Amino acid sequence: MSRSPLAAALVCCLAACLPQHAQPVAVGDGPRVSHIGAVAPSILEVVLQVGLARHGVQQPYVAQPGDEVRPDGRGRVLLRGGKPVGNIVGPKADVFTPYDAVVG
Repeated sequence: MSRSPLAAALVCCLAACLPQHAQPVAVGDGPRVSHIGAVAPSILEVVLQVGLARHGVQQPYVAQPGDEVRPDGRGRVLLRGGKPVGNIVGPKADVFTPYDAVVG
């Protein structure tokens, strides 16, 4: 398959709009374009980022009204509003580790 002049022009235009090492560009609440590049003369790569991983970071546990801590066989699970939100850890049970989550 030969290289189309239109495809080459499109790659050049798109590449000019997205500088190297650019941060993902938000488009409303939908997916974000995080990379555009030529893979081969007739193949264009467009990488969309749908969500981000938010990793749980240990923090001091501050009890809130309605918190419930239950043993689960491997440790202690914190329930807020009846839903598991993370683990209570440490010898004094004073550290909260929220679960990882995908946002966006």
